[in-house]
Amino acid sequence: MDATFEIPCPQFPEVSADLKVKLPFGELKAFRDFTQGLPTDCTMTFNLLLQIQPLLASMACMLKILNVIGKLKGFFDAGPNPFEMAKKAGEVAGAIAEVGSCLPPAMFLSLFCTIKDILLIIVNFLLCLISQLESILEFQVGIDLNAAAGNPALKATLQCALENSKRSAEHLAASIGPIQPLLDMVSMIAGIVGLNIALPPLSGTFQPGADMAEGVAKLKQSVEALKQVVETIPC
Repeated sequence: MDATFEIPCPQFPEVSADLKVKLPFGELKAFRDFTQGLPTDCTMTFNLLLQIQPLLASMACMLKILNVIGKLKGFFDAGPNPFEMAKKAGEVAGAIAEVGSCLPPAMFLSLFCTIKDILLIIVNFLLCLISQLESILEFQVGIDLNAAAGNPALKATLQCALENSKRSAEHLAASIGPIQPLLDMVSMIAGIVGLNIALPPLSGTFQPGADMAEGVAKLKQSVEALKQVVETIPC
């Protein structure tokens, strides 16, 4: 009868719920920075804080444009009262003056380069993710539980390593979550500035309980599609 062994097995934390900030046109999600080790609620919170500051700065022009739209609505609602319309017209002129600095002549053309750079960063991120996942998959292949037959201590150690490697892979797979909303925003901006591109969807790449190797293969296909899109952007 085999002896019972209790082998110390530190448990990796489970994948926690996504931290996010609701935006008027979507959500801002925290990235799971696997380059700093397994993500925690603290690291994800700090990551989200780093995103919020530039976001608020970038919203200035959008809010000015929305202000123009609001003033225009007030102008039309004031009709047919000529005195009220004259008052509202002054407010519209003031709002347009404020937004003028947000619309330099070459703004749309410069956004082509911005979009291209963002997509290149996403490609590099996904390549890093693929590399990390492939390393874990190779590690899992090297774990042979049958080789530990008759050695309960070794078997328990290998089982612990296998379970933690699966948990690590789940964390990595979950880090792809915020990329899809980012691609959606890039696609929307590209359409506004007249850049016709079709970005591959990333949602559904990794399904709960599905084979991780299949997810990696799908992700590789998406990365290649993204690379082809980047090559078509004139910049």
